[in-house]
Amino acid sequence: CVRSARPPFAQVQRFPKTLVTLTTPMYKYRAPTRFMRLVGIAGAGAVTFALSRTPVSRMGAPLLMLLLIAFVTGSRYSIPMPRGRGQVSVLNTFVLLVILLFGGDAAVTFAAATALCLSLSQGRDKTVILFDASISALSTILLVWTLRLNFGTVLERGTTAYSYSFVEALLLAT
Repeated sequence: CVRSARPPFAQVQRFPKTLVTLTTPMYKYRAPTRFMRLVGIAGAGAVTFALSRTPVSRMGAPLLMLLLIAFVTGSRYSIPMPRGRGQVSVLNTFVLLVILLFGGDAAVTFAAATALCLSLSQGRDKTVILFDASISALSTILLVWTLRLNFGTVLERGTTAYSYSFVEALLLAT
């Protein structure tokens, strides 16, 4: 029985000695750009629909001040999700506050504006900026219309009665 001079793991070289560099950049988002543009168009439609239903009198200095406060705090504070799967921004609580104070349609515009400002401050690509703002607007309009269809207009501005359905709608929104 003759043994070889080399150990068995040294017989085959599996990795090349030179590093391979990638010529194309790695994207953070796995979605193709066509899908991102389609979502951007849908989000622009949602914002346009919300703006057409919102009276101009609701879009004033208090909403702009809340937008500024949300942008300043939202860009600094976020809550990490368990197991490192991402982060939840504080902006969602401001969106719920705008639903209560100014109505659902103003909240859709508010959510899109805050996501747009936050993406612009991070220096992202134009498609990614549009995608982030559109996702925020679409999720907010989905929440608003789910609450409207299930509970009526209990969370709209001008309703002063706090009923059982108001508390249910608040718990569902959070």
